[in-house]
Amino acid sequence: MIVLDNCEHLIAAVAALCLQIVDGTGSVSFLNTSREAFRVNDEFIYLLRPLASPPNTGRLTAKQALFWPAVQLFMERAREGGARNDLRDEDAPTVAALCRRLDGNPHAIGLAASRVGTYGVQGVADLLANQFALHWQGRRDACPRQQTVETMIDWSHNLLVERDRQVLYRLSVFWGVFTLDAAVAVAADREIDAIQVGEAVSDLVDKSLVAIARVSGALQFRLFETTRAYAASRLARLEKRNEYARRHALYYAGQLRRLKEARVASSIASSEQSGPLDVGNLRAAIDWAFSEQGALPLAVEISCLAAPLFLERGLLMECKRCCERALRLLPEAFRTTKTELELLESAAVTYYSAGDYDGEMTPVVERGLELSRQMGDVRSMFHFLAGLHLAMMANGRFQASLVVSEQYASAAATHGGPCEAIIARWMEGSSWHFSGHQAAADESYSAGAGLLAGHPLRPLQYFETKEQVVASLGQARVKWIRGMPLQALQLATSAIAESRRNPDSFYLCATLCFPILLSNGLLDRAQDLIHELESVAVDYKVAVRRQVIFFLNGLLMLQRGHHQVAADQLQQCLALLPPPKMSVVRTDALQALAQAQRECGEGAEALASIEEAIELAEITSGNFNFPDLLRTKAEVILSLPPIEKQQIEDLLSRALASAREQSALSWELRVALLISRVRAGEGKSREAREQLEAVYSRFTEGFETRELKISAEVLRAMG
Repeated sequence: MIVLDNCEHLIAAVAALCLQIVDGTGSVSFLNTSREAFRVNDEFIYLLRPLASPPNTGRLTAKQALFWPAVQLFMERAREGGARNDLRDEDAPTVAALCRRLDGNPHAIGLAASRVGTYGVQGVADLLANQFALHWQGRRDACPRQQTVETMIDWSHNLLVERDRQVLYRLSVFWGVFTLDAAVAVAADREIDAIQVGEAVSDLVDKSLVAIARVSGALQFRLFETTRAYAASRLARLEKRNEYARRHALYYAGQLRRLKEARVASSIASSEQSGPLDVGNLRAAIDWAFSEQGALPLAVEISCLAAPLFLERGLLMECKRCCERALRLLPEAFRTTKTELELLESAAVTYYSAGDYDGEMTPVVERGLELSRQMGDVRSMFHFLAGLHLAMMANGRFQASLVVSEQYASAAATHGGPCEAIIARWMEGSSWHFSGHQAAADESYSAGAGLLAGHPLRPLQYFETKEQVVASLGQARVKWIRGMPLQALQLATSAIAESRRNPDSFYLCATLCFPILLSNGLLDRAQDLIHELESVAVDYKVAVRRQVIFFLNGLLMLQRGHHQVAADQLQQCLALLPPPKMSVVRTDALQALAQAQRECGEGAEALASIEEAIELAEITSGNFNFPDLLRTKAEVILSLPPIEKQQIEDLLSRALASAREQSALSWELRVALLISRVRAGEGKSREAREQLEAVYSRFTEGFETRELKISAEVLRAMG
């Protein structure tokens, strides 16, 4: 066997030599390495694949990352280059991204990793983004063409004919996969026609400078990242460099227009229709169009067309950036037009999906509502009204949300149909529930269900879908508060299962139904739900993700009797959740913290926590658990010597009256349990028993749940 290494610069001569020797002998074989196949008889090709890198899943630990060969090599070369630390969990996603960006190329990975000792992992990532890595020096004992990434690519570049070089430069405007049609649209001109571009792309594939990719079964192309950076640096030296970026942006604007037309014609909004629309290319087109060399009207149009696609793919931060920039720089000609309206709609959806309820969402929704009314766009008006209602509830403006639900109902009676009437009942029911009017909420939800039975829903818009989710979890919570724990559990389980179709719906539903699982003693299921929420796609609810996980862990630990752990988790939640953002969660977290602090013997701290919860409920009119807050305050005061009997009497009297006013039988039972304990301590066992029994006897289900079992035991003990 004869081994010939690096044959690409002499490929024709080497191929002829090999054929001559093989034909003249019967026992000689060749093992040749080359960036290009010989394309002769009796040749068997073994493609040397890149080192495997971790996929872009968004969540990766150091231990998981080190299973991949590319990361193993990166860390080995980093240590050789002076890095002293092992791979940390916080750096694992960045290292994985570096390896993917370097296309698993061992030489490029080694060069980048050798700088970790000097710049750190993030520093290397930043420098690579600015193309500095092309010029990093490699090992002194390497051959000259492997001293840097640039000289390595120079070796292949210098073997290209001029036509192929020019096409390679022009293809560097693509930031991801592209079709041959896209390549022709960008690279073809008077000097190099469409046929020649196709031939050049084929040659570049043969020479391993362009990779073939299959996306949804379709053949597409991609430049390796290091090759793209090299070609872009050459394109930047050309006089017509801006022309190819302009063509690239125009091509993707045209693709987006056609996609929108196809969706309108088919009434389908699915990312499956987007085909070759690679996100990297859309981002590059938008960035160029917004640049000084670009065209602002084109930038706004592409942003408006691309935003719904980003939303479908769950790229919320991409959509947010896209919409905010377009709205901030919106030319006068686009104001009070369908374009501005659609950008506002996409921005509002992004804020809600990511959990940005407070500072950003409300003004965007209010502007959208104003504009839709001004333009007479009824569809958008209903959508923005639903969005405004959701924003107000998320920010603890429950009375204002009720006003918005009334506005929606009024508009539905004038401009809507059965579907709008159903949504109006959902909105009304949710506002009643969180305001503390449980019977009214139950009635509104039932009215909506009755309408729904006779009128199937049309396809719902985003905020209308969220109103349906809030109504489904609201129905469960209303049944729970009204003393029907089994019905509540059934509705909550169904709502959670249905919400799994969308990450932000699942987050919302699981969070607000969590207490129902705990009240039914399903602690293991509650723990599993927390694990599920931790795995939700990274962009969703990013503004509230950590707070919610701390909150739910705190509730679960409190239920398990781990009071100090519960207090720690709840305090971390509250530190990250300033009022009035998510006031429902904050109120519940403060109440649970007060209970945990009381159990830990921190009476003064517990009193401060429950008083803050009561104050927040009063400020926001979020009275859904007001009777229970008063009960908790009474419990805290009972643990603080000296006991203020009259204050406790007043609190329990208010709590009982509030529970009855709300038709909240579950809250009434909790208050009655505490009253029975106080009365028994005063020697009034008969009075205590009669009062507790009067409440207990009104329950018709759920007798195996914790509080009903405790009530039954107390009644038996009292004789």
